[in-house]
Amino acid sequence: MSSIPHSAASPLAVDPELLKALGPGASARSFPYFNIVGPGRDRALELDRKVRQLAPARELTPDAEEYKRLLEAFIASPLTGCTTVLDQLRLEAKYNPLSPTTESIIKFFYMGIATHPLFTPPPPLQDSFHFRHGPEADSHLKEMMERFKGSDATARRMIEEQLRATLGMAVQSAGKAQESEVIAEYSLSVDSAISFSYLRCHIIVSVTLMPPYNYWYTVEGGKGWIQYQFNQAKWPELADGVLRKHLELADDWIKP
Repeated sequence: MSSIPHSAASPLAVDPELLKALGPGASARSFPYFNIVGPGRDRALELDRKVRQLAPARELTPDAEEYKRLLEAFIASPLTGCTTVLDQLRLEAKYNPLSPTTESIIKFFYMGIATHPLFTPPPPLQDSFHFRHGPEADSHLKEMMERFKGSDATARRMIEEQLRATLGMAVQSAGKAQESEVIAEYSLSVDSAISFSYLRCHIIVSVTLMPPYNYWYTVEGGKGWIQYQFNQAKWPELADGVLRKHLELADDWIKP
């Protein structure tokens, strides 16, 4: 990363259009990011497309040959099963990741995942940090990027853009802390196992003007994440019941 000039005129390289979009006095906003990663990604999406081709048969009775072919393809595509169950639980919780919502609704959604027979959650993990030193916003940015790491290059770019926007807004409002949710990432990993991960990062930045031209940054933040394993062993016996209630293709799930 190139060195960022620190001066009263240009304390941080921030896209002015991004700040304009955030609005005067607004807090920097993150947007949810959905993705699928892992060495099995392409093959899993190929199986997902086969389910799409047969999806109209879902309207038929279970004894119809077309429905049986759809169910066979659905069982053979556990990633589609995973996204279908996740979306069904989301609808039951009335949770929309694209809209502001209450913390209780978010917790209800994740409680549904944790108690579903097709998911096994490990304990949630957390990481936090606090540092206060000098005008070197660039060094803060590097450290935060190391801590926040997204699952792929797109997530990392989104995180960096959000961090720069928040630091820039803190400079514009020196003396007033700026808080931002950096990213809310929903990712599916496809390898020998299938898992769903949720990553949520936030920072609080305060800037004090140190005459004549420098800025003193105080930055604290944290991230929390949890990964739910999809139970592929149980999937075949539960697939028919899932399919009769709902269907959410993996390719549609990552394009909300």
